[in-house]
Amino acid sequence: MNPSHRIPTFVLRLLWVIYFLVMILLLFFRVYHDNNINLNILELFNFKTTNLSQTILNLILFIPIGYWLKHLKISSVLLLSLLLITSIELLQFVSHRGIFDVVDILINTIGTMIGYIIFKTVHIKLH
Repeated sequence: MNPSHRIPTFVLRLLWVIYFLVMILLLFFRVYHDNNINLNILELFNFKTTNLSQTILNLILFIPIGYWLKHLKISSVLLLSLLLITSIELLQFVSHRGIFDVVDILINTIGTMIGYIIFKTVHIKLH
């Protein structure tokens, strides 16, 4: 990439701060009254109960995490994203801000991996 086309570091850092603040607001500062656990992975394929737009939004929201972990091996990214997302689900459950949902863990992890793979693919093509 031409150096004149690079985004200044402070702009990238500001975007990361905004991203993480938005994620914290979305994940932990909403009112959610149910305190359930959903361990039914098959619910992902039941389109009567699965909200497609929420699934797509979850995928998109976690793509930047994959970019953030871009310098790690793919196995480390997978493990870290599973740990991070499972921790988020547990915190939402304990704080009554959401339910513990294995479908969310799967979808969010896929979003993280998509971000990682996109970065690796684009990075290889540019260099």
